[in-house]
Parts: sequence; C-alpha cells; structure tokens
Amino acid sequence: MGETTQRVLRLLDLLQSRSVWTGPELADRLGVTTWRFRAREHPDPVEFVGQSVSSPYPILAKVRVLAPYDDLTARVTPTSAHVTRLDADSCLLETGAGNVYALAFHLAWLGFELEVLDPPELRTALGELGARMTRAAGRVPGSAEDAAT
Repeated sequence: MGETTQRVLRLLDLLQSRSVWTGPELADRLGVTTWRFRAREHPDPVEFVGQSVSSPYPILAKVRVLAPYDDLTARVTPTSAHVTRLDADSCLLETGAGNVYALAFHLAWLGFELEVLDPPELRTALGELGARMTRAAGRVPGSAEDAAT
C-alpha cells in the first residue's frame, strides 16, 4: 500500500473514533506539521501603490518642491504622486498627467516654490501658465487693456 493511502486510512480511522477533533489534534495524531510562514520584508504599501498608480501617465515629471514633507503630502494623494523627503525643507515629487498643461496647473495649485527637473517641456508650460495668469491678474474690467483683448 502506498504512503498516501496509509495516511488517508489513518485519517479515516481517527475521524471514526471520535466525532470532534481540533485541527492541531489531528495534525499531531497524523504526524503532520502545520504551515508556517516567515515574515518577509516588503515595500511600504502606500509608497508602492503611489508609484504604481502614477506611472501609467504618458507625461511623467520629477520636481523638487521647496516644502516640508508633511506640508506637501497633505496636498497630494498617494495615487496622484510619489513624494520623497530630500531634507527638512524640500522634497522630490514624482507625478504624471495626460499633458504638460495639466501638470503645470497641478503644480501651480500646490502653492509651493519648485524646480522642474524633468521634463523640459513642463518648464515651458509653467512659463506660459504664469504669463497668462499674470496678464489676467493685471487686467481691470472695463479698462483700455481689457477692451483691447
């Protein structure tokens, strides 16, 4: 008789001899060990999800933001950006969007001083957005400048 068949017969014999067995009791009687899992290192779940979710965007940006980590992370979600503390007063922000203008708007909305590391096109988009907003802020409704546009 094979080893597996003998183990099955032993199990059936045990089950018939008593109506209720706990798992550990059965394991002990059958001479089997229980599964043991070793804890292993894993990435921080929030960080992992943040990186995974922001990466599908066609335009990815790396920006140095002049803000403390806690202040910046209060304004971005782990699904929209990955934030790495550089020092007490600055962070690396990695984020993405469908186009550079959406990224420029998002960065302007954060309200912090920043330095665009990549992509270069984002600098151009921020310059255009800044110039447009500066013109809009300087216009007075009903003025000659306002009427000219």
